[in-house]
Amino acid sequence: MPNPHTPIRDAILELLGTRPEQGFRKADIRRALKIQSKEHSAAFREAFRSLLRAGAIAKHRRGHYALAAALELVSGQLTVNRRGFGFVATEGSDPDIFIPPKGIGGAMSGDHVLVALGESRDERGPAGTVRKVLERGHSVLTGQLSEQEGVRGVRPMRRELPDFIPLVWRQDEQPGDDVPPGEWVIVQIQPQTDLNDPLTALVVGRIAGGDSAAADLDAIVAEFELPEPYTEQEERDAKRIEPLDITREDCRELTTVTIDPDDAKDFDDALSVSPGDTPETVRIGVHIADVAAYVPTGGTLDAAARSRGLTIYLPGRTLPMLPTPLASDQCSLIEGRDRLAHSVFLEIERATGRILGSRRARTTINVNSRLTFAEVQALVDAEDKPEFPEDVAAVLADLTHLHGLIRRQRREDEQFLDLSVPEAKVVVTGDPVTVVDVVRTEAATAHAVVEEFMLAANVAVAEELVRTCLPGAFRVHEPPKPRETSEFARWCKEAFNLKVPSFQNRSRLNHFLAKLRTEPVGDIVTSSFLSTLQRAVYEGSCHPHFGLGKERYCHFTSPIRRYPDLLVHQQLWAHDQGETPLPQTDAADIAGRCTAAEKNGDQAFYAAVDRLKLRYVDTMIHGE
Repeated sequence: MPNPHTPIRDAILELLGTRPEQGFRKADIRRALKIQSKEHSAAFREAFRSLLRAGAIAKHRRGHYALAAALELVSGQLTVNRRGFGFVATEGSDPDIFIPPKGIGGAMSGDHVLVALGESRDERGPAGTVRKVLERGHSVLTGQLSEQEGVRGVRPMRRELPDFIPLVWRQDEQPGDDVPPGEWVIVQIQPQTDLNDPLTALVVGRIAGGDSAAADLDAIVAEFELPEPYTEQEERDAKRIEPLDITREDCRELTTVTIDPDDAKDFDDALSVSPGDTPETVRIGVHIADVAAYVPTGGTLDAAARSRGLTIYLPGRTLPMLPTPLASDQCSLIEGRDRLAHSVFLEIERATGRILGSRRARTTINVNSRLTFAEVQALVDAEDKPEFPEDVAAVLADLTHLHGLIRRQRREDEQFLDLSVPEAKVVVTGDPVTVVDVVRTEAATAHAVVEEFMLAANVAVAEELVRTCLPGAFRVHEPPKPRETSEFARWCKEAFNLKVPSFQNRSRLNHFLAKLRTEPVGDIVTSSFLSTLQRAVYEGSCHPHFGLGKERYCHFTSPIRRYPDLLVHQQLWAHDQGETPLPQTDAADIAGRCTAAEKNGDQAFYAAVDRLKLRYVDTMIHGE
């Protein structure tokens, strides 16, 4: 019997440590620990299973079990790239492990796996082979029933999962006419006795028929566990919220505009132009909805917004972070109405576009004109020039001119990566939703005008957070992994005979990206380049943003739609009022949760776009 003062898990690990390479058979471990009673036998089985699940021990040759570390086995989460290879992220600061396509076996993206390290260890990091799936990242998933070469199966909704998984059926259930192809179902991935065995899944539930776009969206909401809409009572409660009081500057005399998409319903940023401190400078006001005045830290509504993390936009369906009365009315910077704002005033050199300084203030504004991107683009293109009031036209002229100078200055100073890629936008209408078109959209100058000033305001706020040691949620973008860049360069060479420059040379990398715009395969290669980059995340501490080339960066300009922005506003409110802000540990925890929510929302959006594109193409081929 084990020492009563030593937990059985520890006793197992201690015993295996005495023979790290040879290990022991399971029965020998039981005997060595003198496991006899039913109580100790049950505890032993559970401890042994938990060590296997955690990847601390592994089955060795001839049925022996040994410490995973001694066998050069490590555990971590697998992420599979669309080009077939994967990476396993391990705990701590160890480099990710590269998994070639043939080393993935039956593992899927998101699985917690046990990996055997290979002998190949160069400057790009270690490589390995998946030996065991310790825990499925998606043991239950949503998919659409389909048939492939006579085999019934399911096509998972998530992009990162295999395209097709064959179905198995219980002995008392066989596929019949009552389960038509196209229906959305919930399936459970079946255990594999060997990692090289094919993946199979068992139908465990149905969600909706596959006969409408609305059914597609219902299935997506279920699969990604997207938040429920606010209740009618919550909407009524939000409508009664009165803003907190704080000293404000009256900026209602400034000529102020919003520039948004045609179908925008919430307006959380506006711009103004006024004379600078000297004749050589101009002052740009970046006015952001002061949501923190309505949603203070720690309240019921704050908790609801924090749990959502962001507003999720699916084609034909919006799941808001805040109740509609706040998002589309009280907080929204609506034309012709006095609104509370949190403003950043940028002092800019007229001749060069260099930002000389900034100042932050709580303000009251009144938007003169609600403009659309299409209207501003028409002004830029000098085609079908819209008629604007004289003061609005003057503001637009200054904004469009200054944004070009700032962008040129930023390109020289920061060497940001220019990653504009055309997108296919799904156009929907009606209730229930109907797909009416798929149109190609490209980043236009009008979008860049707004983007430049939002970027500058975000940097100014991030620098203040760092300067005042105020905890917040910073936007961080790590450089790409050497293995990823190497695989991308190899793929470009083999597939298209394109030579990719070093990712360390930002100037040459930007030249390469610019050249792609003239290549027939440019869109394909640029999309693959984007998948090579790491995902930008939110963190509680400040680190550089690789894509933007910025040392300090946070999100401040969309507090109606993103909780990290709202958190920054709330922290600054506490700072301005002499109150105690959330500590660093809380800010870091919230940042991590928001990253997970954003990733889940993005995956849901891509799944919705993929499904509705297919539905549109099917309609074009077969008609209604």
